[in-house]
Amino acid sequence: MAHHEKEYAAVSSALFESQGIIVSRDAPWAPTKVTAEDAAVEGDDRLDCVSLSPSGASIRVAPMDHANRGRKSGQPKMVFARWKQDLHFHDELRVSKSSSSSSSSNGNVTILFEAMARECVSVILSPEMGFVAGRTYEVFLGAQGNMVTTLQRKGGPVAKPSPAPGASNTAEEETNEEDIPADTPPVATRKEGIHVTVPSRVCQERAWTTYWICLCASGKLAAGLGNVPGEQCIAVLTDTEMDPVAVESEPVRHYVGFGNAATSDRQPASPLKVRNVHITAVPNFVETRLDGWTADSQEDTSMDVAVDAKTQALLKEYQEECRKAKARATKFGVPYNEPAPDAFLPWSQARRLRANPKQGFITGIDLYDPAEKAKQQARNKRFGGGGGGDAAEGAEGDNAEQGKDQVDKDGMETEAAALPVVQAWDNEAFVRSQRADPPTSLWESPPTEGVEEEPFIATEKPTFVPEKIHIFSIDWAAFKQIRTNDLMAHFSIYGPSYVEWLGDLGANILFEDHFSAKRALESLSQDLPTPPPGDVAPPKEGESLPDLGAMGWRLCNMAVRKIANDRHGRRGTTARLLVRVATSLDTLKERPSKWPKPPPGFSTKRVLGPGSDFDTTGKERGNKRQKHSRDNDDRQPYEPVGPDGEHPLLSGGLRSSR
Repeated sequence: MAHHEKEYAAVSSALFESQGIIVSRDAPWAPTKVTAEDAAVEGDDRLDCVSLSPSGASIRVAPMDHANRGRKSGQPKMVFARWKQDLHFHDELRVSKSSSSSSSSNGNVTILFEAMARECVSVILSPEMGFVAGRTYEVFLGAQGNMVTTLQRKGGPVAKPSPAPGASNTAEEETNEEDIPADTPPVATRKEGIHVTVPSRVCQERAWTTYWICLCASGKLAAGLGNVPGEQCIAVLTDTEMDPVAVESEPVRHYVGFGNAATSDRQPASPLKVRNVHITAVPNFVETRLDGWTADSQEDTSMDVAVDAKTQALLKEYQEECRKAKARATKFGVPYNEPAPDAFLPWSQARRLRANPKQGFITGIDLYDPAEKAKQQARNKRFGGGGGGDAAEGAEGDNAEQGKDQVDKDGMETEAAALPVVQAWDNEAFVRSQRADPPTSLWESPPTEGVEEEPFIATEKPTFVPEKIHIFSIDWAAFKQIRTNDLMAHFSIYGPSYVEWLGDLGANILFEDHFSAKRALESLSQDLPTPPPGDVAPPKEGESLPDLGAMGWRLCNMAVRKIANDRHGRRGTTARLLVRVATSLDTLKERPSKWPKPPPGFSTKRVLGPGSDFDTTGKERGNKRQKHSRDNDDRQPYEPVGPDGEHPLLSGGLRSSR
């Protein structure tokens, strides 16, 4: 009989059980239920443990509600998640009431668990089943788009125990001339909030990752990776104002809650899963490990989960900049402010790191490789198939699928032929200054004369980025209505993961591997003739057409289509695309500080398409609106293409981002 994993819909609905376990100081923790007669060997500890039941069960944690995400000027950024007793807590999810054999359980708690998440696995330790200001600790693993890990205790009023009759324990009390009566209610004091944030990427969307969290009675809160608490530590928070020990008959026992504080960037936050949850006290040998931990030992432990090489390189650079900033703050005695990634990384790449896009489809095999084609043809022949081969059939199927997916403005599917290749040079004079052509060193057919090679520093020699497809629209007004979800839908059958906007007309489509990108490029677009066809009119008299085919540009078989009405435009708007393999130069170094004015013919109220850039419908009425606009601001009216063949708005080097 097949085993089906039990999945709980919330922490509050899960089932937990208490058991005795034996843990080793040298080996990974593998909590196993033991009987009262089982004794721990020398060097090990026997602990009481609360575990998720049954074995193999998991909890699905939905994204949490968030309070004010803003912050006051000059204050560190912190996460404001709303913890709910009926979702994130359970009455049994806390340290067992009986003490461990090696340490007092008063204020001690060790949490060992596995999680699968794209970002922000959240854990709370609270003296009550809910958030208590000034007394609750929060751990956010992979917060801010899986960029950092944060340990914090927010400030707030805390009830101060009344002193014993006749006792005087503080300087403030010593100044009083009379003793405080025994029935005086507790005095509310306020604790300042504390937090530690370190750069890390510790969440995995498609694999289970093991985490541990320890809160010691000494006021030390630590979090790390792996199933050996105290090792592979990511960060440690030391609280010098930890709650005083309560009455001995009722020791502090922290409740543990699991949440999902993912915020995401321009995409819905996704749920996470938690399993193999174990709650115990903190053994003495774990506290000893944490006492010897330093921030310098953290650098190599926050990158242990699998990430692609390029992302890992960017994160290493980010960590190095954070280390330098900390050193400067220590040297000059100033507060440490964590640097933003886009302060030293190209802005578009830093934005992608923060966005932490959801993983797309991984092809894993080059269907266009000659050797692979030969194998597929041999298999096809062996089993009596046609002579085209699986790869050829797959490519034809992809093209057929793209054609069938075209939908008209009434929602009916229509068969559409591929766009004529001569359309690749449409609007050349209007949009050419926006197009980013690859450097001549990366052309498929480099020019022999007439074009000077671009100068590059040796360390910045441009290269192809085969996991990206660079797109450029030749229909400006229509493309301004197109958004990320439209581009993702256009390439959807090849599993794109992210759209990296580079301007009003350009963007990169990112895939999980170069095989998927190659499939999309080959199947959704067509080669352009080189040299350009002679029947296409030049941009202006005496000029020649650019050799787009030699540069590596291709024309998409079908125009990208807007799939839904929104404030940016109308469903059914179409824009034609040029596509090519992206290069290392296809990035934005800095965040755009201004955005260009809409092109002529642009409207968010009607369906646009090729030719909308020069639409003169309602010209007289439009001129009146423009005159009224000029009376109220300094914007310039739009003009047709000038005598030199170039639109006047293109002289400013326009760049922007969606």
